[in-house]
Amino acid sequence: MMTITAGQAVIKSFQETGRALFKPFRLKRWLVLTLIAWLMGAYAGGFNFNFNFPMGGGSGEGNGACEEIKEIIGTAGNFLNTIWQEHAFIIVAVAAAFFLGVMAIMLIWGWLQSVLAFVFIDVLVHRDESALGSFAKNQGKGFSYFLWKVFFGLTALGILILFTGIPAAILLKTGFGG
Repeated sequence: MMTITAGQAVIKSFQETGRALFKPFRLKRWLVLTLIAWLMGAYAGGFNFNFNFPMGGGSGEGNGACEEIKEIIGTAGNFLNTIWQEHAFIIVAVAAAFFLGVMAIMLIWGWLQSVLAFVFIDVLVHRDESALGSFAKNQGKGFSYFLWKVFFGLTALGILILFTGIPAAILLKTGFGG
């Protein structure tokens, strides 16, 4: 049995990565890998835009602006209350349809990202720029990975609800007074 040290493994992995990406260099492979990584969400990380907007000084002179705002909010509240009373079923139906549509898009996108994770590795390792063939070949693995992610996410959500829901229910029952 051949033994390998950690240093040898790192050197071998760098050599294989360089061979897979640069020998020979093909722009098409890089573009395919970039597109797959982008669709997988590998570039997700967000941006931190931290702006400080100057706010008004607050001289204490309202000139009746607060009363006008209260009146506008009250009028809008009455209008929304009337709309809710007259069209509650339609509002709930539209909200439910919107929620189900968003959930469907999220599930489809999650499945696509799961399959593309395997496509990315396949294109990288086998040096084949045919992502469509790799996509068809890896749909089973991707679907299995997708189901695992959904199960793991639902399990984590259940545990979170369990560990926060029980204490919250106890606090609500006791009236926060202890």
